[in-house]
Amino acid sequence: MRAEHLLDDSSQPSQASEGRSHPKGSVLAPMAGLVVKVLLKDGVHVENGQPVMVIEAMKMEHVVKAPRAGYIEGLKATAGQQVFDSSALFTVKDKSTS
Repeated sequence: MRAEHLLDDSSQPSQASEGRSHPKGSVLAPMAGLVVKVLLKDGVHVENGQPVMVIEAMKMEHVVKAPRAGYIEGLKATAGQQVFDSSALFTVKDKSTS
């Protein structure tokens, strides 16, 4: 089974972000899980809704997509890494800084 998630700051519950500071435009993990695939690298241009990584949780794969067109920056997760719910995974910036 595969679930697809398109996330941005506004889709996260406010209490999940309390006490945490994420840069504007951060894409957050939809839940705790294992990163099974990272499909893109820092500095790469993405389109709105383009898959960036796949997280496995509860025997389901969750595709994390870019919330808008731009450039991937600050890619924090690698394949095989465990991530927590609401962990910042990457940001999408208007211009590449690479």
